[in-house]
Amino acid sequence: GPRTHDMALKDIIDLLFTINAEGISYEAGNPRHDHEWQVFKDVKLPSDKVLIPGVISHTTTLVEHPELIAQRLTQYADVVGRENVIAGSDCGFSSQATHEPEIHPTVVVAKLKAMAEGAALASSNSGDRELLLCPDNRTALASIKPFRISLATRYLYTTVSSMICATFDRGC
Repeated sequence: GPRTHDMALKDIIDLLFTINAEGISYEAGNPRHDHEWQVFKDVKLPSDKVLIPGVISHTTTLVEHPELIAQRLTQYADVVGRENVIAGSDCGFSSQATHEPEIHPTVVVAKLKAMAEGAALASSNSGDRELLLCPDNRTALASIKPFRISLATRYLYTTVSSMICATFDRGC
């Protein structure tokens, strides 16, 4: 049936802040959650947390336009500060480890490319640095705090893993 009963971020954000993690990753790139950046107009982000809102959806083969992704990042950055925003996907692109993923890898690659372009666009709109590729997940994740609008996403199909970063201040 229709997906209409997702939990609202405003109802669980206090609980999410109690998790022993620096980054809080959550769905924000689909029609049920796209508006929830506004929660942070009323809720203060703790100083030891960064937000990792999904800016691309994992449930559709439609590829988000880079300008939409840039808008999503900018909305969050305007409210909580660019240094506290890391772009991500709503979730993984397959709910099971199978030989036939739910979202075809060519679509996933197109979505990740759009996310990288959107983060670069958000960066260039602020007159800041260009897109950089991070060599591995550990390097980027260990360096989260210095990034402004950073793009850190994990794309995993069996043995494939990649990290893409767009940064204001410095490379990975």
